[in-house]
Order: sequence, then C-alpha cells, then structure tokens
Amino acid sequence: MDPVPSMIAIIASICIVVFGILALAGSLYGILVWYPRYRQKRVDTRKATGRQGYKVDKTFTFPTPTLGLLEVGKVVAVWVDPNEPRNLLRL
Repeated sequence: MDPVPSMIAIIASICIVVFGILALAGSLYGILVWYPRYRQKRVDTRKATGRQGYKVDKTFTFPTPTLGLLEVGKVVAVWVDPNEPRNLLRL
C-alpha cells in the first residue's frame, strides 16, 4: 500500500483544521477587540469634528439602568452629524 495518498490526506486535514481555528480566532478578535475599537474611534472622531449645540426634537429611549442618572432639567449631550442632523443611525 502506497503511503503517499494517506500522507496527503493527513496534511490536507491538518490544513483544514488550522484554517478553521484561524478563522474562528480572527472572527472572535474582530468581534471582541477590533470592532469596539473601530466604533470608539468613530465616536471620538465625530466628537472632535462635530458641532455641539443642536436642538433635538426627537424622542430618545434611554436604557433602563441609566434612568436613575436622569433628572428633570438635566442637559444630555447629543452628538450628531452636521450634514445629517436628523439621521439617528449615524454615530
């Protein structure tokens, strides 16, 4: 029996497993490390280049745990895109 085909099958299996592990590790890194850093960088850039002081006439829903921090008459900082102030999805 020729050992070459079985060696090729073993090497191919190892390559597939290693590729799968690398793909999983890369996905986890992207989701847990890269994307939050990218998102924070976008927020910091928007804060640095955006203009503060728009009057907002939209209704916002605050997460329940943060409701204790709100008071009547308290000013809430809102950052918007100066080119599209009504677009709530941009940040």
